[in-house]
Amino acid sequence: VSKQHLCVEVLSAGFVESYMRLFEWLHRAPVVVDPVTERTFEIPAARVGFLIEQLRIAEECRRSGKYREHVDAMREIADYLESEGDTTTALEVVQSAADLCRERGDAELQCDVEQGLGLFFERVDRMDDALYCYEKASLIASKIHLRSAQQSSLEKLLSAYWKIGEGHEERKAYPEAIENYQRALQAARESGNLVAQGEVLHRLGSVYLSLR
Repeated sequence: VSKQHLCVEVLSAGFVESYMRLFEWLHRAPVVVDPVTERTFEIPAARVGFLIEQLRIAEECRRSGKYREHVDAMREIADYLESEGDTTTALEVVQSAADLCRERGDAELQCDVEQGLGLFFERVDRMDDALYCYEKASLIASKIHLRSAQQSSLEKLLSAYWKIGEGHEERKAYPEAIENYQRALQAARESGNLVAQGEVLHRLGSVYLSLR
């Protein structure tokens, strides 16, 4: 079955948004996913059925107001694309789901999506973007008094600041390391994580000693 025929089938079934995405993905040039090795990626025929199914689920759920199921389907697509190295398209898919949650005003779901987006940014080493998402998720959770989500967001902030601090420390950029460890400490205190507070304080002490 040709790519064009598959796209027309989706459109004929009434899934306009799915058709537009699928048409773009199946008719684009191969995507360079590793500039060093010049490895490229194009969607294989064996995975087109999976993408069609998830796109249709996502569109159906969006129409019927089942936004969490919509997000789940979009995540399935994004996870697949990311696993193939196509992080640019994966991010577009995840951000599309995030935008829908913001538009619909589902604060609890938006909090979950922001955390997921932050984890994605961490995996592609965009730490500033990850921190922004975790901060946003924590703020949303605080406003709607959703303690479990706020706790989860703070733990992710703690982990991210710790990771950034470690990177600076390894490069002997001690003032930057201290700044990020202090932010990690703040997140640990806000989350009530006593163990993490002790670990961060120990790390801060070590960095201050290195400055002598």
